[in-house]
Amino acid sequence: MRYDDLQMLYQQLRRELDAAYAQQPWDGTRIDRIAADLLQLERSLAACPRRVGQWASAAPAPGARRHELVEGAAGQAEGKAQKAVGDA
Repeated sequence: MRYDDLQMLYQQLRRELDAAYAQQPWDGTRIDRIAADLLQLERSLAACPRRVGQWASAAPAPGARRHELVEGAAGQAEGKAQKAVGDA
């Protein structure tokens, strides 16, 4: 998943968590499930680049083109995010 997709899902889960806390009495099982999902999602977000122009590494290979670096960083982040979500 891309960072934007993960961020959108994160916002959805935050709204769900807010709604769960707004209900009286609280449904502890539901709140725990949402909180666990948020934790996994936060880990996935941490593994993704936050912007398209982020470099794959601090020292690019000599002669590397910017689009190659961006594509490489995006591919690495997507692989990490998929692994993190798959481990859940």
